[in-house]
Parts: sequence; structure tokens; C-alpha cells
Amino acid sequence: MHVKLAKWAYDLAEALLAENLPDRWAHSQRVYSQALTLVPALGVDAELLAAAAIAHDVGYAKDAVDTGQHLTGATSSARPVPKSRSLYGSWRRSGRPRLCGSRARP
Repeated sequence: MHVKLAKWAYDLAEALLAENLPDRWAHSQRVYSQALTLVPALGVDAELLAAAAIAHDVGYAKDAVDTGQHLTGATSSARPVPKSRSLYGSWRRSGRPRLCGSRARP
């Protein structure tokens, strides 16, 4: 049986998010809706974009977090970057962001 990628992703996201994470599910549906507006311009890539749009937050589902494969807790334990060393701080000082230790070209 052939299942289209976007339908499979939609069903997966709904199963993982709708009941336990309704706000994430609502957000994913809005992202999916916006992605569908691009379908006419994307041609063969439209289904891939639709699938990615609806499924982009499934990693927050308890079933995904319990596998240890999603980094949902990484931001809470990460050290803050001082503004002087952040991309924002570099941009504020130079007028252009610094990426990988060199100035980004305009």
C-alpha cells in the first residue's frame, strides 16, 4: 500500500501532538497551512515541504522525548552566550554579523 509522505506525516503529527500537546499541534497546523500556500510554486518538492511543515514539532511528543533522541532539554542546561560574543553583539559592533570568525559579506 502506497501512503503519500504528507498524509503519513500529518497522521503521525496528529497522533503524537493533538491530545497531549494541543498548542504545538495547533501551531503545526498553522505552519502546514502556510506551507500549502507555496504548493503551486514548488512543484515536485511541495509534498516534502508539506510533510516537514506538519511534522516539524513531533520531537516534543513524550514518545519521542523518551527515546533520548530529541534535545528538548538542551536549552535549559546550555550556558548563555555573552552579548559581546554573540552574533547579535558582533552585528551591533560592526554593522554586519560575524560568522565562523570572519565577517559575513553583505
